[in-house]
Amino acid sequence: LTADIDRAALQITANDASKTYDGIAWSGGNGVQYSGFVNGEDSSVLSGALVYGGSSQGAVNAGNYTISASGLGSGNYDIVYVDGNLTISPKLLTLIIGNLTGEVRKTYDGTTTATLDSGNFLLTGWVGGDGATVTQTTGQYDNANAGSGKTVTVYLSLTDFLANAGSD
Repeated sequence: LTADIDRAALQITANDASKTYDGIAWSGGNGVQYSGFVNGEDSSVLSGALVYGGSSQGAVNAGNYTISASGLGSGNYDIVYVDGNLTISPKLLTLIIGNLTGEVRKTYDGTTTATLDSGNFLLTGWVGGDGATVTQTTGQYDNANAGSGKTVTVYLSLTDFLANAGSD
């Protein structure tokens, strides 16, 4: 008489994870859940090492990505892996500080119009390597009279910015 003992089914599910965009690439995972161990056993009876893969590895930008687990084995269990999800939420930019920099000059013409270019703006407060340039090319001097040390004021709206390469 011969008999067989079939392997038990074991499901390993990668835990979901979430973070707010910070410019740092995601690596690793967020742990796993096991379903199907018998007779009081736990993950200590598995061989190998848990590793993470999927589209989440190296993910930087806001979006949804797959967290895949693998790498464990057992002679007593048929292992099935279930993917988890990584959600990277957009970061709300609450304060981008803009300052005029460099030199703004013109010859007296009786107007308060100041002509600017993107090099006249210094923007700080971005996350990671993100940024934008200002496309607004005009501002206002505090008065039309000739002189030095003048105040230049520029009012910017959302349409006055152009995202740098790699910025969403």
